[in-house]
Amino acid sequence: SDIAEVLARRGEHLQGEPLIRDALRIRKAVYGDEHAEVAASIEDLGLNYYERGEYEQAVTYLREALAMRRKLHGTIHPALAEAMDNLSWALMGLGKATEAEPLSRLALEMKRNLYGDSHPETTAGLNNLAYILESQGYFRAAEVAYRESLAVNQKLLGAKHPTIALTMSNIAFVMYA
Repeated sequence: SDIAEVLARRGEHLQGEPLIRDALRIRKAVYGDEHAEVAASIEDLGLNYYERGEYEQAVTYLREALAMRRKLHGTIHPALAEAMDNLSWALMGLGKATEAEPLSRLALEMKRNLYGDSHPETTAGLNNLAYILESQGYFRAAEVAYRESLAVNQKLLGAKHPTIALTMSNIAFVMYA
């Protein structure tokens, strides 16, 4: 799995897929068909397809991983929130913002409960939701989410961090729209 991640960072996603499939096979042999490690490999496979632009296949694997995480983790867990965000991104790749939005909202709510309002995971969730809202033409709601993320990130990261610049750029695009 780690080697596949290194390959992904180098843009060699096709070379990583067999390694992810091997990790999935090994994890199923060790843990059985339903386990957090198995869900992680299924999610890795979905993300590999996402990064290759094969969104339909990505959504299939990410739905499977999310369903397993729901069974394993109940209603609130960091890995569950991440699985929801990952699936929402893949759905956005298919242009399915109306299906992605509720997942993104639920992931954000979970992150607020897990980490509070002043945490990088929460601000990432705000940015994810803002992007989805923006893509649907809900510019005012997107701006509000981006601005909340900006305010928290300025406290956490300072004024000169690249994340601050990116969020300011997102706000400017929303305001322009």
